[in-house]
Amino acid sequence: MESNYCTKCGSKISENTNFCGNCGEKINEPKTKDNSCSECGYVFEANEKFCPECGTALTLASKTKKTQTVAKKTTTPLVKKKKGGILRNLGKVTLWIFGIFVVSIAVLYFIGDNSNDSYVGDKQQKEGLESNIPEEEMKLPPLQVRQANSKLKETLIVQVLSQNKSQEFSYGENIKVILPPNFTSKEQSLAISKAAVDESIMVVDRKALALVDLTLDNGKQPGKPVQLSYTFDEAELNPNLTTEEQLDAFRWDEESGGWVSLPIYIDQKNSMVSAYVDHFSLIGFFSTVVDEIVKTNDKINDKFNELEERIWNDMYITPEGNFRIYYSKSTVENSLHFNNTTWKHNYTRSNYSYNNAYPNYIQDIGYFLEASLQKYVEAGFANPASDKKMFNSTYKKPITVKIDSYWSKASSFENPLSNSSQGVPSYEKIHERLHIPSFETSDYRRAQIVLAHELFHRIQAQYYGILGLARPANNWFIEATAEYAAYEIAWPTQKDKMSNHTGSDYLRFSLNSTGSKKGLGGKGWTDQGYEYKTSIWVKYLVASGINFKDLIEYDAADYYKPLYSQQKFLWNSLKKSMGNLYRNFSIDMLFSKKSPLRNFDFSLDLATNYTNWDMEKIKEISQEFNMANKYSAQMGVVKVNTKKQQSKLVLITLEEKDVIGQTVDVIIVNEASKKANTIGTLFKEEDKKLITVNNGDFIALVVCNSDYEGGITKVSVKDASPQLTVTPSEMLDAVSNKAYSFEISAEEIIDAIEKVDIEWDFSDNTKKSTGFQNSIIPTSGEAKIKVAHTYEESDKEQTYPLKVILRESSTKKVLATAEAKILLPLPKPQVFITTRHLTGPPGATFDVTAKASPKNTYKFKWYIQGMSNSYTYEGKESTFKPVAKKLGKYNVNVKLYNLKNEFLSEDNATIYVEKDEKKEDVPKADGRKVKRIVYLCDKYTYGCNVSPSGTVMFENSVKEMEKLIDDFTKAGRSENAAKASKKLAKMKADFQLEKDTTSCNCQRKHTPTYIYE
Repeated sequence: MESNYCTKCGSKISENTNFCGNCGEKINEPKTKDNSCSECGYVFEANEKFCPECGTALTLASKTKKTQTVAKKTTTPLVKKKKGGILRNLGKVTLWIFGIFVVSIAVLYFIGDNSNDSYVGDKQQKEGLESNIPEEEMKLPPLQVRQANSKLKETLIVQVLSQNKSQEFSYGENIKVILPPNFTSKEQSLAISKAAVDESIMVVDRKALALVDLTLDNGKQPGKPVQLSYTFDEAELNPNLTTEEQLDAFRWDEESGGWVSLPIYIDQKNSMVSAYVDHFSLIGFFSTVVDEIVKTNDKINDKFNELEERIWNDMYITPEGNFRIYYSKSTVENSLHFNNTTWKHNYTRSNYSYNNAYPNYIQDIGYFLEASLQKYVEAGFANPASDKKMFNSTYKKPITVKIDSYWSKASSFENPLSNSSQGVPSYEKIHERLHIPSFETSDYRRAQIVLAHELFHRIQAQYYGILGLARPANNWFIEATAEYAAYEIAWPTQKDKMSNHTGSDYLRFSLNSTGSKKGLGGKGWTDQGYEYKTSIWVKYLVASGINFKDLIEYDAADYYKPLYSQQKFLWNSLKKSMGNLYRNFSIDMLFSKKSPLRNFDFSLDLATNYTNWDMEKIKEISQEFNMANKYSAQMGVVKVNTKKQQSKLVLITLEEKDVIGQTVDVIIVNEASKKANTIGTLFKEEDKKLITVNNGDFIALVVCNSDYEGGITKVSVKDASPQLTVTPSEMLDAVSNKAYSFEISAEEIIDAIEKVDIEWDFSDNTKKSTGFQNSIIPTSGEAKIKVAHTYEESDKEQTYPLKVILRESSTKKVLATAEAKILLPLPKPQVFITTRHLTGPPGATFDVTAKASPKNTYKFKWYIQGMSNSYTYEGKESTFKPVAKKLGKYNVNVKLYNLKNEFLSEDNATIYVEKDEKKEDVPKADGRKVKRIVYLCDKYTYGCNVSPSGTVMFENSVKEMEKLIDDFTKAGRSENAAKASKKLAKMKADFQLEKDTTSCNCQRKHTPTYIYE
């Protein structure tokens, strides 16, 4: 092949080449148009079988060019590129790209669980939908291109220098390229090519203003972002819409086979729109088509015959500039739900002036989105619609939101709430757009959550990227965190609704489950997927101290599986294992008063296994759990029934488990209060827990799986109560002031109990009423002790139960209780004469006093020997004063009656009338005068108050005091001796006064004792 050189730039060119490959200078006359492709118009060589431009098969009939324009779903504009531009064989490349895309999707599918990124409300997306729609027809890029012949205009080759300031290059009057400082480390060339704009290159719902191709040496991509600006003509725009509503910039992405929205900045003063580019390829500036609605009746497949693509030409940009909302104004105005009159009754912002150019409903949708975004930004997340680093000014790349879009319809079956299928709320991963069916927003509260949920997917996209969001294994966590963010961050006033419709069997499924669980046995489910309810797990982690944003960033960066990412993150953040946290989460779900499961019946709805245990008939039971799912939990419930209404000791044993990740938490639930008391956890086989239960208690066995699947867990529940008895077990005629002995015996003590304590209480509230004996070592399973007690006298009938408690020494856990009934009947009323022996001379008056016990009002009837009359007095006590004139002995009798004249008891006393003893007859051993005479009993008996023992004690005390006085005197301590003498005198006086006023019960004559002056 011969080579020549371009006459304009000097570049080497090949033979039969029509244009210079460097500058685009025309070299030779073009080939005849007779050899042109019927599809794209490309002029080909006679011996070529396929069009080098579009890949169409060439025949002789192809020499006649077709004029009909065909609408394509996903193709690029036919633009010829230099060094890194769009490849010539576009048809083949597109096929290759599509093949790679299908393989990638297949790989992602088999890496993790199948999932759907749509936000399913009360209608769940049905299985098999995606598999029944061809992959190429499910990829619906937002910008569809009609193709025809297009050629590049002149290419401008510029030299880019290595310098620390920006460089600016202009192409014609309206294209400008600005490179940032330090864009390159060495000099290189940049090719700027502009494609011709005509009807053959046009986006379906956009008008192409300019198509530009940028290429660096050897097709390299820029290391730093580049600003590409286009000066537009105001006359090309609709004067009824803002510039921001009409202008867009897009870059063709070879990998995804579609257009990618670029951030733009509009300089209204200079009529310039600038795009921010970090990847060189075909770049287009577009304006919105506002004078027509484009529709197509193309069928996707048999399942979607009723679907019709609607591309709405109305757009609203929120005042803050973060959202661009596409909708049908006519549809909204004609809607029964969304027209201004109806919507004002649904929701109206106070003190807000609505723009009459847009429906209130659409403006409020924008407000809900902006409010949610602000909350997310306040929580630390980046705003995907803003980047202040671009163009040295505030920059907005509005997030696209489509109401009732084709995408929503193509991803769901028809919703019964709508006459035509509106689909489900969803986030379009590749093109980063939110698709919202209007029926999901008819209630503003529902609208707030749906919009916030889908918006958070756009937040997540900044961290996960397209592949991270598309990966099925991530789906459950993506949806759970989006649901949490919507309720807990964006709209916390609705957070109580987040867990509504959580099924009773929620814990039985794996934490990373997806799809609806309705109809699988649990109560409370709707069609909404399980993954949305797992937002309660996210809420639990945040309540445990996890930072929500850090959790998202870590999982996105780890890029494996959320379960494993969380395991590492939780350990790094809290130093707690995920298994331990999930155990606590499960217990919280089952027993917390704030749990979404709180309204389900504890034993019937939440329990996997339930046993009504009659402990009087059955000594041991067992429960078995099939733990098939990782990070799942099941609960077994045992209700305790015992006729004796006493505490019972129960031994819980983990008999069997197949995998190491299984644990059993033992919890006692009181029947009346429903209060749960966590006892402990069984981790390995043969682990045991001793618990004390009462009649009516529930024993809950919460079995959890951590990061392991499969396996059987078996738990045994055994009556381990020792037999505790008290002998005698009953005493119905006990009396006071008498010692009683009891034997306490504990039998059938299990070997696991090494020592026991026994506590008792006689219940009479005296100092000696309670007692204990600790650390008793059982012998052959038995422990015995004896205790004794004396009950004090009472004035009424009393029942004193002897209460006994058997405890395990180390834990102080109650092992058994027992009780013996002790009854002290009311004693029969008694009467007694306070002074039984009275002595006096003839004619003396004797005071005889009688008292009754217990104290009450009685009748006292007095009799005296030698008198025929009796004397009756009524009261609590009685004093009889007879006068005896003759010497001798007189017996006095008093009988006690109640007020009904029923005889109760009697007592006697003796009066001695003796000759009056003169004082001179009294011995005067020491010359002292006798002050008085007292009579001391000569009978040594405890029953006598005035007894020899009392006298001996007094005399010994006197001797000790006298010796002390003598010692003080000898030591010259006269002051101390005087004080001691004074004390001795008072002691003697008190003693004698006591003797004078104390009666004796022995009924014997006392020996007179003289008290000297």
